[in-house]
Amino acid sequence: MVVRDLLGRETVIEQSFFTSSQLLAENLNDWSLEAGSVRQDLGVSNAAYGPRFVSGSLRHGYNNAVTLEGRFELATEVSNLQFGALMALPFYTLGRAAISSSNQQQLGDGHQWLLGFDLQRLRSNLSVELQGSTENYRQLGQSITTEPIKLQAAGNWSFSSDIWGSIGLGYAQITQFNSLNVTTMSANYSKRIGRQASVSFTASRADSDTTSVDVFALSFVFQLSPDRVVSAYASHRGNQTDMYATLSGSPGRDGNMGWRTLAGQQQGNNRAEAGAYYMGRYGRLTGDVSNSTQQSALRLGASGGMVIAERNLFFTRRVSNSFALAEIKDYSDIGIGIGGNMLTRTNSKGVALIPNLMPYQNNYIRLDPRELPMSAEIDSIEQLAVPAYRSAVKVSFPVRSGRGALITIEFDDGEVAPAGAIAWIEGDDREFYVARRGQAFITGLQPQNQVGLKWKDQSCTFEVMLPPEIVDEIARIGPLTCTGVSR
Repeated sequence: MVVRDLLGRETVIEQSFFTSSQLLAENLNDWSLEAGSVRQDLGVSNAAYGPRFVSGSLRHGYNNAVTLEGRFELATEVSNLQFGALMALPFYTLGRAAISSSNQQQLGDGHQWLLGFDLQRLRSNLSVELQGSTENYRQLGQSITTEPIKLQAAGNWSFSSDIWGSIGLGYAQITQFNSLNVTTMSANYSKRIGRQASVSFTASRADSDTTSVDVFALSFVFQLSPDRVVSAYASHRGNQTDMYATLSGSPGRDGNMGWRTLAGQQQGNNRAEAGAYYMGRYGRLTGDVSNSTQQSALRLGASGGMVIAERNLFFTRRVSNSFALAEIKDYSDIGIGIGGNMLTRTNSKGVALIPNLMPYQNNYIRLDPRELPMSAEIDSIEQLAVPAYRSAVKVSFPVRSGRGALITIEFDDGEVAPAGAIAWIEGDDREFYVARRGQAFITGLQPQNQVGLKWKDQSCTFEVMLPPEIVDEIARIGPLTCTGVSR
């Protein structure tokens, strides 16, 4: 790190450090506890559950370089206990080791072990992991007829360069208890071409005791504009070759319409596709059409939502998460949304529904101040909303209405009111200071007002009548006499 002070002197600070999201700080604990029934036949049978279980895990930061882990699983027919450790090793390496022991009612005891490390550099990464099991080892939810992997070895290496691009190599080997061996090797390369294009290439080979499969794939992506992308893809697997191109358009920052097209060969058949998608204030409309050698298809879809809140009916996008009810009382058709993304507009009562908020997180609801009239005063154009999961929260934007005017005030002696005197509108707690030449800029004025003024423990009131409003022009009134206050 280079630090330069105001005089141009530079200080170079060098400090080696290692960090990983898997390591916990010293004396920090991370734990969980679960209980339920084992899900069975997922995707086949509805609501099929097996034996009840209870499980839990605990991770403890022994120090900043070592994190200890433990986990238990307990069910009717199987129990499992696991211990492990993560540690920061020399040369920016994260090491991990674990051992597990299980007991299955019919099979007896079983064991599993794991060793691995990750070597992290600024431009490269190397990861290696070895895992082995005994034949009787079982985990929670694992059938006794499903044998564990006898030995598994995996490793991958990657390197990236601003000039040459990124390259990656991978290797994995699995040995089963039934003597079936599977070995896979893979390589990938990608490079950015200029600011708008990128190319990538992947190759892999899978070998087993009976078959071998080679796969090659090449893709090219070119960004025509911020919301237009064209891509081309080619792959070869066994005796099958696929080649196709796509052109797509996203809605963009202020748009609502997206689309895509595809043409080429997929799975040995000529194929063409097109789709259009509209995301509006009240929902989403989709349409897709496809044609291939074997079939043609047309798909149409629509989704939206309806919410009733505080006697207001809203038609909106599909509400699947938390939402907010935002109020800018009596100000209709004002754009409002999350951050800089305007999602909807207020109704005739000045109320709007903001869908899809993140639960238990900060969501910043913001209105568009450019759409408020010049006479409207608002303390903040942004309000914070933190809703619970799938629930609603209300946020209000207090807006002070009325017009503003520059009023000249004088006392009985004909001289203007002194700077520093305080003026206010009767019935309004907002105060305004008199500036030079006896002038005070007062906002929140109605066509007819009673204005008060205070100076040295003395006060008076006088009437202020506003002239007809002229767009983009501030009314200038006075001089008006404040009777009963002396200097």
